Amino acid sequence: MYPYGVVGNCQTSALIGTSGAVEWMCAPRPDSPPVFGRLLDPDGGHFSISSLAPSTDIKSEQRYLPNRMCC
Repeated sequence: MYPYGVVGNCQTSALIGTSGAVEWMCAPRPDSPPVFGRLLDPDGGHFSISSLAPSTDIKSEQRYLPNRMCC
């Protein structure tokens, strides 16, 4: 699902967009209704913490840490 990243805690997970915002998350379980759903609907809600710096000054990246397991 490029360019989204996944974060989770072995109970629930969220899709994170390139801006760092949570674009999709179902809680408290993966089969629950979405809490944040901007991935499918611009008005579906999201969560973000952002900088006051212009977006051109912010760098984002995604990388894999070898020998780590994602639950």
